[in-house]
Amino acid sequence: MSHGITGNWATADVGIIGDSILTRCRNSLATQVAQQGKSLATNYWSGRPTRPTVDWLLSQPRLPRVLVVQSGSNDIFDPRPVGAQVARLKAGLPSGITLLWSDVQVSRTRYSAAVQLADQRNSMWVNNQLRENLPRGQIIPWSWWFASSPGRLPYYLQDGVHPWAAAGTGHGDGCAFWATVIMSVARRSLG
Repeated sequence: MSHGITGNWATADVGIIGDSILTRCRNSLATQVAQQGKSLATNYWSGRPTRPTVDWLLSQPRLPRVLVVQSGSNDIFDPRPVGAQVARLKAGLPSGITLLWSDVQVSRTRYSAAVQLADQRNSMWVNNQLRENLPRGQIIPWSWWFASSPGRLPYYLQDGVHPWAAAGTGHGDGCAFWATVIMSVARRSLG
């Protein structure tokens, strides 16, 4: 269960908090943020669901101007509280902070087709709660990139959840792809 914090959350241009996907891909995102001439702070914790993610954010005295939340993948086991956590974070954020939230794509390929289907349904349950609580422009459409082209799933995701950390025989660099998707939305807020 890897976890850690990098950068300065009080002074960074961009802050991202997330789970094992961020744990694996934070360096790819740091590279893309640096290419924009901006600074990045991360808080990554493998296996962390949304409630403790929001708890940590609301406990901070200062947050970056652009806040990216990459959380929800671990909530597929009980998606019910996600919407309330999104609303709680929105209500507790100081004005002037742009909140962006990456939606969820989970379909654990090491399990049976029935489990993969349940994962996808629960991912959509999480994503629907995001859509109910956030305007479209604040949602990073991670899942759309796979729904629009199912061949991307094995090409970019090692196990149906986590991006490949680097390109290899028969697959692409999933972390670079993930960072590109995150920045496709975040870049607009960085000005």
